[in-house]
Amino acid sequence: MQVIKSARHNFPAARFECFDVLGDKSRLQALAKAGLNGSPCRQVYLDIGGDRSLHMIARIVPLLEQLEPDLIVVKSEELKTHADQWLTERPGSSHRDMIDEPRLWWESLREHCEAIEDVGGRRVVGALVGLAGQPQASTARLMHPLKYPHKRTAAGIDICRFYNYGECKKAERCPLDHTTCHCCGAEGHAARACRAFAGQP
Repeated sequence: MQVIKSARHNFPAARFECFDVLGDKSRLQALAKAGLNGSPCRQVYLDIGGDRSLHMIARIVPLLEQLEPDLIVVKSEELKTHADQWLTERPGSSHRDMIDEPRLWWESLREHCEAIEDVGGRRVVGALVGLAGQPQASTARLMHPLKYPHKRTAAGIDICRFYNYGECKKAERCPLDHTTCHCCGAEGHAARACRAFAGQP
C-alpha cells in the first residue's frame, strides 16, 4: 500500500507492518513474540472494510490484543452505532461521547454478536445473532459474503450474499433478493439460518 510506503519513508525509525490478521495468523504470533522480546507494538489500526459486520470485529480485536498495544483504532460505522446506543441506554453514564467503562461495553458487544443455542441436541457456542436479535441455527464457519459464489433466483434476480451470510447495510434499499436462501435456494430464510448450511438433516 502506498500509505504504508510513505509512512516508512517519512518515519524511518518506526516499524510499520501491514497484513491480513485472519489470513496470516503466524505473522501475528511472530509480532506478539517480538513484543515479549523487547520490540512491542504500540498502535494497531484495523481496516475491516465497509462491509464487515460487528461479529467480525468481535472476532478480530481479541486477536490484536495479543500484541498488547497501547492503542487499537477501528474504523467502523456499525461499531460507533453500537457504542452510541450503549451510551444512550446505560443509566447514570456521565458522558455521552465517551465510554467510561470500556470492558462492560465490549462485553455487551460480544453478547450481542454471540449466543449459546441448543441445535439438534448439541451445545453450540458462537452462533450468530440475526437482525431481529434471535440466534441463528447455523454452526458452519462463515466466510466473507463475497467469497461465496454468485447465485440468482429462479426469476433471475441476484441473491444478496451480505444478507445471507452477514448483514446487508442497504436493507430495503438493496436491489438484490433478500427472500431466497443462497445455500439451498428455498424462500423464507437466510443461509445463516439454513439447516443445509449448518450440515443438519
